[in-house]
Amino acid sequence: MAKLGIAHVPEGRGTFAELTVMENLRLGGYTRHGSIRGDIDRVRAYFPWIDERADQQAGTLSGGEQQMLALARAFMQRPRLLLLDEPSLGLAPLVVSEIFRIVKELNEEGMTVLVVEQNANIALQAADEAYVLEVGKVVLSGPSAELREHESVRKSYLGY
Repeated sequence: MAKLGIAHVPEGRGTFAELTVMENLRLGGYTRHGSIRGDIDRVRAYFPWIDERADQQAGTLSGGEQQMLALARAFMQRPRLLLLDEPSLGLAPLVVSEIFRIVKELNEEGMTVLVVEQNANIALQAADEAYVLEVGKVVLSGPSAELREHESVRKSYLGY
């Protein structure tokens, strides 16, 4: 899948806890040929804290830092499609906002991002298109701006 240009950030972060931050990043670039130095520099632009934590074991990071590391590791692959499964799960609102800000930037730079997210409010703010699933079936779909105004979405998922 990685060679096809698909990167996945699983629910629950999925970092390699015993490895350092830098080792996790290097694993993200394992399908890349040649030097990954430029990719690490690009990751640092999004996640400046990585430099000071490069030698720290990933398992000792906060939950938000682990989620950002998982995202950074996926970014190292330079995927055409980034799959994110519940990126806000168990994280503080400020961390969630930062993660979705970065995801939005990646998308604006041309990366296709598919997010599965129960926090409908933040998902609809970040997405261009959205699908509402109920019991595994698509019940609504369309531009996010339209779904934010849809009466049943507002009542059932957005609380107003």
